[in-house]
Amino acid sequence: MLKFWFTITKLTFLLLVIQSYGFAQEIHRDKGKSSPHLFHNSVSSSYHVMVNDSSGFKAWMIQSLPNAVIKSDPALKNVYRISSLAKKDLEKLLEAPELRFVEVATRYPSVESDVPGLDLTVNAINAVHHLYPSLTGEGLRVLVKENAFDKNDIDLVGRVYKHESVPDVYDPHATAMATIISGAGNTSQESKGVAWKSNPGFSDFGNLMPESTAGLITNGISVQNHSYGVGVENFYGIESHAYDKQCVEYPRIVHVFSAGNSGMDAANSGLYDGITGYANLTGQFKIAKNIIAVGSIDQSGVIEPVSSRGPASDGRIKPVHRLRRPFLRCPLQKLQYWGSPRFAAFDRC
Repeated sequence: MLKFWFTITKLTFLLLVIQSYGFAQEIHRDKGKSSPHLFHNSVSSSYHVMVNDSSGFKAWMIQSLPNAVIKSDPALKNVYRISSLAKKDLEKLLEAPELRFVEVATRYPSVESDVPGLDLTVNAINAVHHLYPSLTGEGLRVLVKENAFDKNDIDLVGRVYKHESVPDVYDPHATAMATIISGAGNTSQESKGVAWKSNPGFSDFGNLMPESTAGLITNGISVQNHSYGVGVENFYGIESHAYDKQCVEYPRIVHVFSAGNSGMDAANSGLYDGITGYANLTGQFKIAKNIIAVGSIDQSGVIEPVSSRGPASDGRIKPVHRLRRPFLRCPLQKLQYWGSPRFAAFDRC
């Protein structure tokens, strides 16, 4: 009798497992092609789609959703921006045979918190300036992607890349970011940036996709800073893929993203849904694998509570944090990078 009930229990458990697996597979079929927030966004007027075959997808769209406007995206092959699409048509769009993924494109970025005072001692940048005065960033072109910065600021004037393309209306936050990167130190010691002779340039964060790779290469851009967010998003999407792909195509580019200021919030989708204080990076583009996500620490090297953090949707740690050790115990190491010497400080002494 005991053996009978044990057998029944095993069969019941196996049936539940099979049903659960089938349910999970059904969920995957329904939602695996779309971002978690696709049907919950009430303000979007356009969507990004990634497809397997462009001609087949366009032919299907003309026949099935003739009112939609399709525009190719220069950052990625087989990626399109779909507009003039009613929300009721999203279910229909998911039926497209060539569709790989669809996500909300219309999100409105906002800048992260202001930096109250620049302290280059925390990461020993001041020691680098002192010991290696030739490492000034001269000749380095850096894009600051957000609102425009003050191109006539006394710490930036005369070195702004493509000065004429920077709008006259500027944002103090963008100016602070540009100063942290490229500030000459004319206002005070706190206004001397990390690469204080570099040439900052402006790119608009109204477009959340990467700039044209060809444009970055032509203009010699090797660093781009992104200190903005669009709210907590914890999934790997088309924008994430676009930044990863660009870093493979153009290995010299370094994208630096702020982790965000939502460290006390919780993810609202995925494996970490509802867990306060984790998986709260403020934008799916920060989930990308080939970019650098930067958190916030205080002067003692302790992570600020408001600083956003991972894990990413697949479990990767973002940002990576290691306690700073005394700089002089961790000497600079010479590296060969694109044929010219570069120096980097490591904290694994």
